[in-house]
This record gives sequence, C-alpha cells and structure tokens, in this order.
Amino acid sequence: MKLTIRKKDSVTSILLFIFNIYFFPKGHNSIRLKSVFKVFEAFEKNETAIRMGLSRAVQNQLVSRTKDQGEVIYQLTEIGKSMIYNWWATIKDYRAKLSLQKQPWDRVWHLVIFSFPNAKQNERDELTKFLQSLGYGILNKGVWISPYDFSKEISQKVGSLQISEYIHLLSAQPEKEQKSSSIESSVWEISLFRQRYEALIIKIDLAQGKAEKLTAAQTLPILHELGLEFMKVISEDPLLPLEILGSWPAMDCVKKFMTLRERLIPIGEAFIEEILTQ
Repeated sequence: MKLTIRKKDSVTSILLFIFNIYFFPKGHNSIRLKSVFKVFEAFEKNETAIRMGLSRAVQNQLVSRTKDQGEVIYQLTEIGKSMIYNWWATIKDYRAKLSLQKQPWDRVWHLVIFSFPNAKQNERDELTKFLQSLGYGILNKGVWISPYDFSKEISQKVGSLQISEYIHLLSAQPEKEQKSSSIESSVWEISLFRQRYEALIIKIDLAQGKAEKLTAAQTLPILHELGLEFMKVISEDPLLPLEILGSWPAMDCVKKFMTLRERLIPIGEAFIEEILTQ
C-alpha cells in the first residue's frame, strides 16, 4: 500500500492525525472550530496558520465547513475518511507481509516483465503503482522483481486492466556462483532502510525516556511526528526475507513504537476529551 504522507508540521497533517487517533475510531467525524484552536495550542500553531490550514483542507475536500447554531464545525469528508482508511490498510498490509518476512525463503525470485505501447501509459502507471505497493523493485527497465510470489494478485490486476498481452510473469533462481545479495543490493536501498529504522528507534527511546515528565498536551506532537515517520518507513519498506537481511532493526522499532503509542495515547485522549467538554 503506497501511503501519502503530508508535511509533518502542516495543519492538514495534524488535523487528520487527530481524527485518525482520537475521533474516527469512536465514530466521531466532526470537531468545533473553538476545539480546533485549543487542540492546536499543543502544536504551537497560531490562529492565522490554523485558519489558513483549515481553508486548504476544505479546498482539498478533506473536510467540510458547516455551521450549527452559529458555531463553525469541520467535518471529515469521504475523501478525508479514505485517507484514514489508507493508513489503516497500510498497517494491515505491513502485518500481513511481516508473516512472509519471517518464513523460510526458497531463494526463488519472481519477476514481472512488461512493455507497453504509448496508448497504454495509464495502465502502465497503474500497474507500476500496484507493484510498488506489493514491495516489488526495479531490476531493469520494464523488469520488476520480488522474493515473494504475488502472481495471483498480479494476474487479477492485469485482468482488470485488460493488459495481459503486454505482461510476462516468471520465476527464477540465480546461478549457484552468483550471490543472491548482488540482486537485492542493486534493487533496494537496504542500508538506507536500516539507517531509517535505527534513527527512529533512537527518537522513540528518547521520547520514552522523558515520557513521565511530559504534560498531556506535549504527548500529541510526539505521537504525531513519530507516527508519521513510522508510517512512512513501513509503507516504503519492501519487507525482504530475514534470510536476506540478517540482523534487522525493524521488529525492535515496531515493538518500541507500539509500546510508546499505547503509553501516550490515553494521556492525549484525556487532554482532548477535556477540551471537547469545555
């Protein structure tokens, strides 16, 4: 699942975060303007920035602006809801692929080879986005590769796009003298993902270390910033087999993040509930 990550300090990003964590799961999809101002004090946003951000969110059709007895209310639209569903789907996909990552690997590589005429550019773009969402990487022009067999899912996608005549699905193993690592290192930036996970672990540990001293309001920016970084890295991680990766920091990062999240969310929730009752 390819996830769209908005600028982490934007009003839109923060607003969707609030809906995703504290409102939408409970069946609430609207918030009063005066409550928005109170919540955004935790993010050190002034009124001008908040109003401009809300205006952009309305223009982008993520929220709608209505009035009830003279009070301005912002309500999540279907497009806004789809953004949140997208986040949830990213987590679901990540968990599903984690089970694949832990399984013994048969050292078979699965390839998708295609060549499209110019008239099929839209179909080509849709297929490549789909392959990216499955974790495929580019081996060469028109050649995508994965250590996992997603032939069933790809065949269904190819059928729906009516492009089977342009696609070939193959499975192959490297020659014995060729090291498998030469493939993954040329296709995926494994060292970069390692660095990203390790850097995120450091930030999570720092947040955990000062958690006891945080005010309720201070938990929100921490959850928002770390949550976006976490979602971005897991949405882009191809989740290669652990046999390829060796000692890998991702699982440690996931455990630490979820532990911190479970600790801070109730505190932030109480802070928001207090604002809503004012």
